[in-house]
Amino acid sequence: MDLAALNQQAVQALQSGDLAKADSLIGQLLTARPGHPLVNYLLGALRVQQGRSAEALEPLEAAHRAKPDNVSVLLHMGNALQTLKRFDEAVMKYDLALKLKPDFKTIADFRRDNAGAIKQACRQFTMLCKEMGLFGGRLVGIDGSKYRAVNSKKRNFTEEKLNGLIKYVDKKVDEYLQTMDEMDSEEIDERKPTKEELTEKIEELRRRKQDYEAKKKVLEETGETQMSLTDPDSRLMKTKDGKNVCYNLQMAVDSKHKLIIAHEVINECNDQQQLLNMARRAKEVLGVEQIEVVADKGYWNGEQVGECDKEGITVYIPEKRTSSKEGTFSKDDFVYRANKDVYECPAKQELQYWYTHNRNGRDVRVYKGVACEGCEIRSKCTTSSTSRLVRRWPGEDALEKMGQRVRGDPDKMKLRGQLVEHPSGTLKRWWGYEQFLTKGLKKVAAESDLMILAYNIRRVINIEGTKKMIDALA
Repeated sequence: MDLAALNQQAVQALQSGDLAKADSLIGQLLTARPGHPLVNYLLGALRVQQGRSAEALEPLEAAHRAKPDNVSVLLHMGNALQTLKRFDEAVMKYDLALKLKPDFKTIADFRRDNAGAIKQACRQFTMLCKEMGLFGGRLVGIDGSKYRAVNSKKRNFTEEKLNGLIKYVDKKVDEYLQTMDEMDSEEIDERKPTKEELTEKIEELRRRKQDYEAKKKVLEETGETQMSLTDPDSRLMKTKDGKNVCYNLQMAVDSKHKLIIAHEVINECNDQQQLLNMARRAKEVLGVEQIEVVADKGYWNGEQVGECDKEGITVYIPEKRTSSKEGTFSKDDFVYRANKDVYECPAKQELQYWYTHNRNGRDVRVYKGVACEGCEIRSKCTTSSTSRLVRRWPGEDALEKMGQRVRGDPDKMKLRGQLVEHPSGTLKRWWGYEQFLTKGLKKVAAESDLMILAYNIRRVINIEGTKKMIDALA
């Protein structure tokens, strides 16, 4: 019998409210591990949930004697005593729990064992904020922020990095072999490694090369672009401080009081595919038919903006200018005329539809200039020997409409920084929370739930006061 798995199943059954299943599993644990503190704690927690508080006290007290600093045990004892109307004793247990300073293991166990409950508590508090009228429900800011993972850059590998390491190993092996050849052909006075030492180094390098090649093969077979060894779900991402192994925390923030209304931890390295998902989540929480969303250029994706338009989500993202060679016209200098399906160039000539090609699974329409030969400003437009080409990607209609909105309401974009930077600044700068402490996407998600819950509670206390919040919770 795998007791660790049985423990985990019992915890999950308690969290999900499946008390019959929990009763059966804890019964098996009692048979296998009678008197164990964890089993006593689970039994006590079960009895409290079953409404059998009098029977819960004995196993909880036994668990408390074994681990006096376990906050969860004290809280369950307080709940049981409160149910039995032994209020003075309950207050003492709660007071003792508040005075304890749990160590990192206790906190880690709490997050691990209560992931589902933490997620539910975070969700319920968000809905409480809605009931208290703390959401404006009209404008939402969306942003992604990188938080370091429990994985160093040295233990993260991309195909490019592995190729570089393999090349380095081959170079060192060649150098050592050349040194050994020189030792055979001439007498060397100064102290250099012996042949035996060099052979040992070469063998070690070859072992490392085999390891790098094995990792590269895994990437090729799985289709992944990178791997992390300490926390396999984490990814190397660009941050303001360079590249770090991170997770990407997506947040949607309501404009009224800068409360976080939706969030999700992902291991995608950028935000390009997250706009629709986060906007939908925000709209669902707010329960409205129409909302406005502001986001930065990292969310620039015409197809996602178009889908948002269809679902009553009006998006504002600052225009992303296309690049060009210095002194030449960029795509932004060409105007699309939808009624004729042509582009108009700076010389007021047309670029007509030429063909469609597939690029990264997306159909891209290509337009070709028809009057480029002999054009007076050709040198500012193209270095091609034929004609200037312009590509039109899926979703550009939606991006052009959005561009008109942004230009018509420039103040809207100023609100974005005020909205999304507030929670990020509070969590990272004020609270110093810049790195997740757990490993694996599921555990990191639970950690983020606890972090967002703490932020929202603190905001509500600042806005409404503690008493009003507690009254709303009652």
